[in-house]
Amino acid sequence: MSKTKVSIKDIAQKAGVSTALVSYVLNGKEKESRVGQEIALKIKQIALELNYQPSHLAKSLRSGKTHTIGLIIADISNPFFANIARVVEDEAKRNGYTVIIGSSDENADKSQDLLDVLINRQVDGFIIVSAENSDQQIHFLKDKHIPFVLLDRYFPEIATDFVSTDHYQASYDAGTHLVRNQYKHIGMIAYDSQLFHMKERIRGYQDALRDNNVISHKSWLKEVRINNIDSGVKLALDDMLSSGQPIDALLFATYSLAVSGLKYINQLG
Repeated sequence: MSKTKVSIKDIAQKAGVSTALVSYVLNGKEKESRVGQEIALKIKQIALELNYQPSHLAKSLRSGKTHTIGLIIADISNPFFANIARVVEDEAKRNGYTVIIGSSDENADKSQDLLDVLINRQVDGFIIVSAENSDQQIHFLKDKHIPFVLLDRYFPEIATDFVSTDHYQASYDAGTHLVRNQYKHIGMIAYDSQLFHMKERIRGYQDALRDNNVISHKSWLKEVRINNIDSGVKLALDDMLSSGQPIDALLFATYSLAVSGLKYINQLG
C-alpha cells in the first residue's frame, strides 16, 4: 500500500474536475457553490476510496482556528475535576473540538506554565479552574483578547464569563439542614484560601448558624493548607472533638477534605 498522502489534487484528477470544486465539496460548501449532486457524490466516493485525510494544519491556517480548547483544572487526581474534564471532552468532541488538558495542582506558577504552552499551541480558547494567586493570568488573557471561561472559581472584581454554583447558598443550605436535624455543635473544615468560592462557603456556613440561632465557637471552624491536607484535617478534627464544645456534625468545604476527614474518622472508630 502506498504511504503517499492523498491530496485534493489527486481526487480532482481522478474525478476530472478542478481542485477548487473538490475543496468546495469536501468542506461541505457544494450547495452554496452550486455543485451538482451527482458530481458531489462522485467526489466524496473517490475521496473515500483513496482514504483521503484532510490536513488539519492547512485547514487551521486557512480559518485561523485550530479547533482545540485548553482546559486547565486544579487537580486531575480529584474525581470532581476528573469528571469535569470528561464532560468537557465529550461536549467538545460533539462540536468538532479537541481538548488539551493540564492540571495546575493548585499552583499558580504551574498554571502560568500551562497557559504559556497552550497559547503557543494556538488553542482557540480556555476553560480554567483558577488556582490561588492566579488573578493576573486572567487579566493577561483579557488584555490579549484570548477567549476563556472560568469554571467553578472566579474573581468577582474581574468582569469575566464564568460557570459556577452558588457556593454561599450551597453551604448555607447544608448548615441549615443540620440545624433542622437537631445538631447544635456544627463544625466546618475548609481551605486556608483567599479564593472567593472558599470564602463564600465559609460565609454561608457562618450565616446558617447565626440565622438559626446557633451560637458558634471559633474552634468549630478550621482552615487547613491545601498542600498539607491529611495532617491538617487530622489536627483539625482532633481539636474539634477534644474542645470544651465538641462538634456533633461537620461540613467539609471540598471533596478532597471530605475524603481525608472521613478516612480519619473511620480510623477513630
